[in-house]
Parts: sequence; C-alpha cells; structure tokens
Amino acid sequence: DFSSLLFAIPEQEEQLSESEKQDRKGLTRADVAMDAIRQHVSAKSVASELAKEDANKINTGENLEEMKRQAIAKHAT
Repeated sequence: DFSSLLFAIPEQEEQLSESEKQDRKGLTRADVAMDAIRQHVSAKSVASELAKEDANKINTGENLEEMKRQAIAKHAT
C-alpha cells in the first residue's frame, strides 16, 4: 500500500536529531563548496593551457614572418 510509504518518509525525517540535520546540511554545503573550488581550479587550468596555446601560435606566427624576411633578404643579396 503506497500510503504507508508516503507517511513513512516524514517520520524518518523527524527521527533525525537537530544536530544530525545540521551535520547533513553542513556536509552538503562543504561538498558543494569543494566541488565549486575544483571546478574553478579546473577552469583556471584550462584557461591557462589555452593562453599558452595562443601564445605559442603568436610566437610561431612571428617567427615565420621573421624567417620570411630573412629568406627574402638572403635572396636579395
């Protein structure tokens, strides 16, 4: 009978002491905070890697331009 199941859930909630309820809330908040920190660190790591890739592309592009200039200067002499 489903009605007995529905009434059983609030009773279980009521059986928890106030400190147990606070512990559960505190644990949940701590878990959420740690997850947010992990995501932030992960996002910073990804952003750092993307910045490095962009810097490498820029450096490579600048190096190619310099190599072209040197090749042109070499052939011009």
